[in-house]
Amino acid sequence: MNPKDDLYLLQHSPKILIEKHASVIQKWLIEYANQGFLRIKNEAQVQQKIAQVLLTDLQNYKGKPQTTVYGLLVRKVRSICNQLCNEQDLQLLYSDQPNRIIIKYQKLIYKETLIYQSRGSLQQLEASEIVQELNEVLLRRILPKLVQFEGKSLFRTYFKTVIRNLLHETYKRLTRVHQKQQSVVDYDDISNLDSVGEVHWYAHQTAEDTVTAEEADQLQKSIFEICLRKQPTKARQDFVLCLKVNQRLLLISQDVFEFWKNCTDDVVVEILSYFGIDYQHLTKGKLFEGLAEIIGWKHNTILKADTLRKRYVSSEKKLLIAIFTAIGVQQARQFSLEDFVHGYYRGK
Repeated sequence: MNPKDDLYLLQHSPKILIEKHASVIQKWLIEYANQGFLRIKNEAQVQQKIAQVLLTDLQNYKGKPQTTVYGLLVRKVRSICNQLCNEQDLQLLYSDQPNRIIIKYQKLIYKETLIYQSRGSLQQLEASEIVQELNEVLLRRILPKLVQFEGKSLFRTYFKTVIRNLLHETYKRLTRVHQKQQSVVDYDDISNLDSVGEVHWYAHQTAEDTVTAEEADQLQKSIFEICLRKQPTKARQDFVLCLKVNQRLLLISQDVFEFWKNCTDDVVVEILSYFGIDYQHLTKGKLFEGLAEIIGWKHNTILKADTLRKRYVSSEKKLLIAIFTAIGVQQARQFSLEDFVHGYYRGK
């Protein structure tokens, strides 16, 4: 074996191997520093520390690496850098100014925000606005929990999970606010109740009348069921599936069989792979693309997503008009279609 070969050096002269690939340490130190993960006061001193830890690791290393010796060096250097980062994180976290950990990870917060937006969520906001809100929540509500971190994993990994959860929480909150705002937009259309048909007998509850919360709950359910019965079976099944998905209900097999009685097991699995797992990040466009494909399978036809969307929006609008007319403005302002759908189908 060639004495200059990396594998030979690994097995016989790891110190020379480290000197040969000293640039690996320097490269990853710079990378971690640029990302804001590692604070470096004396680069030479940190390089020497990494080299010492690396030498001990390599001296204790037995056998051949699964890939290349160079790849082994990269993995070990990154692992050591991660440990150094973690030491600095814990020092900040357990200091008398733990809020500095949030300052340190501003680049990470911004990067995770951009990634989340790239998937189609929170695109109506500037990334800087979202980061500002996340910072406020972190300082006000999350920091006391962060200081209880027990160090069983890398803090950066844990913190990244916290940020992703906060982004998802922010998305759900803004979505609910937006839906409630949309729910009261159609008040001007209440006069067009004739288009709803059988529910006209509820119209005695005018915009000035009031009903109790309990009465409103019962009226909502009654009108919802009447509006569904008005529709032909196939149209009703399609609408209910779209309604559940648009209100972000996680589908279960029962939902699929109510939509498609004789659905085969493999198609049930396929549908649940769309909407049986968390799909909060999907845009409305993506939702209707998936729904159009599924409904097309059932009816053995090609259905355009935009056609389905327009059909659904029209039916949903009629439903809201009917409900708002029955319960009056005061209760309508507190009405959330998402809450109603979740309660109706999952609260039984």
